[in-house]
This record gives sequence, C-alpha cells and structure tokens, in this order.
Amino acid sequence: MNKLKVFVSALLTLALVLVTIKNWGTIDAGLQVLAGAPIGLLLAALLLLLLTFMLAALSYKLLALHTLSFRRLILVELAAAAVNRLVPAGLGGLGLNGWNLLRHKHSGAQATAVISTNNLLGMGMHILALCVMIGLGYGGLPRQVTLHSGVLALSIFGALLVATAGLIFRTKIHRFLRNVWQSLLQYKKRPQQFGAAAATQLALTGCNVLILQLSLVAAQVNMRLSAVFMVYSLGVLLGSLTPTPGGIAGVEAGLAGGLVAYGAPLELAAAAVIAFRVVTFWLPIVPGGMALLWLQKQGLLKGARGHIMKAV
Repeated sequence: MNKLKVFVSALLTLALVLVTIKNWGTIDAGLQVLAGAPIGLLLAALLLLLLTFMLAALSYKLLALHTLSFRRLILVELAAAAVNRLVPAGLGGLGLNGWNLLRHKHSGAQATAVISTNNLLGMGMHILALCVMIGLGYGGLPRQVTLHSGVLALSIFGALLVATAGLIFRTKIHRFLRNVWQSLLQYKKRPQQFGAAAATQLALTGCNVLILQLSLVAAQVNMRLSAVFMVYSLGVLLGSLTPTPGGIAGVEAGLAGGLVAYGAPLELAAAAVIAFRVVTFWLPIVPGGMALLWLQKQGLLKGARGHIMKAV
C-alpha cells in the first residue's frame, strides 16, 4: 500500500511538472511583468489569491449539511486547484469536493445538492452583480465596439441553436431543473447559511476582479473597475465554454479581447492577462500540489480518484 501511495504521488508530481514545463513560456512572460511591479502590489495580489481559497472553502463549510473542518476544506480547495490544471473545466475539483463531502457523512444526494448549490450561487451572484452594474449604467459596451452585421447574424444563429437544443433535450433539461430545485430546497430551513454563502461567492468574484485590476496596474494599463468587471465576466464565459484545464485559451482570449475592446493596447493587454493567469492559474500549482501530496500521504485521498473520474 505504501508503494502504491508513493507511485501515485510520483505520477501526480510528474503530471504537474510536465504541465508547468509545457507552458513555461507563458509563465515566464507573466513573471517578467510581475517582476517590474511594486512589491506592495504583488503582496496585495497574493493576499487576494489566498483569500479566494479561504472564501471557496468557507462557501462549502456554510452549505455543508454536516460539520466540516475549515482547515481541511482549505487543503481540499488547494488540492483541487492542482487537479483542475490536469482535468478540463474544473471537473476534477468537483470530484474532489464530492469525495470530501462523502467522507464526512453526506449521502450521494446531499453531496450533489451541496456542490450544485455552491456552483449555482457562484454563477447566480456573478450574474446578479452584472445585471446591477448594467442597470446602474456601468455595463455599456465601449464606444469603439459596434455590432457588425456578421456578428449580429452569428448571435441570432446561436440563439436559434440554443432554442433548438432546448426543444431536443427538453426532458433532460426539465430533469436538471427539477434536481436544481430539490437542491435549493435543502436550504429552506437554513436561510442564514444560504445567504452567507451567497455573499461569500460574491466576495470571491470580487477578489478575482481585483487581482485582474492589479495585473492591469502592473502592466501600466489604466481602466475603471466597472470595465474590468465586464472584461472578467467575458473571460469567465469563454473559459467555461472551452473544454481545457482551467479554460486555457478561452479565458485568455476573452480577457485580452475585452481589454482591447475597452481601449487597452494589445501588447499591454496581453501582458496584463498573462500576469493575471500566472497569479490565479499557475502559482497555485505549487501549494496545490503540496496539499494534494499531503492528502495522499495521509491516506485521505483513498477513493477520491473514482469520484474525480465520475465527475469527468
């Protein structure tokens, strides 16, 4: 058994090292941008990054239907950050969190309810903040962006495609919505925890937006915070649609395109995006890998691989 643990740990370490080496050019470019930034700005970005892991752990602690250790949750979130660099679209992290819930007295249905509610709150609070900003007049398109006829036609085609898919898969969609509703009903008697988790998810989004803002400052790009939020939302959208670990390529394309649309020079926009991704995507590999190996060494990952593969 000890040899198996060593073998699995070695495989995990090798996989993370290979991913890092493969993308070292991008990482190095981001580090160069960060190296020229004031030390105070770097410390602020790192503190915000740490806060994102604490907030992610706190959200699960608030939504959990049985008592969970906050310290263990932080380790799981760090480990999930490493796993998500290997598995597309954050699915590995979902499997790891599901495993953690099952190990702490949650049934399969309860674990599904907690994870579903956590993800719905994250998406819902982001959309709510976006709607509020647009309603207050801060979410308009930049002046230089115009709706080309081709873009308009593509949008209409996309809307028709979504409507058609909805008709074809209406049974599955209805089942999904019913499961979502049942998950939310779990918190009918826990409104305070539900509300606190919603606020936590909103704060989590805010931290990521602030890290992007600091990355822009490091790249010497001046942009108002409301525009940065809009750009971040575009990056999240394209990243979620990209079937790659951490939304690689999709997030970068969305962020860079959004920054350029709001007036940032392409070279500076690219530098800011690379710096942002180094902080939020690549740097967590080190503590995440350490957390993953520690959990493996302690025997706390027993059975986790099955849940991660099911999530995938």
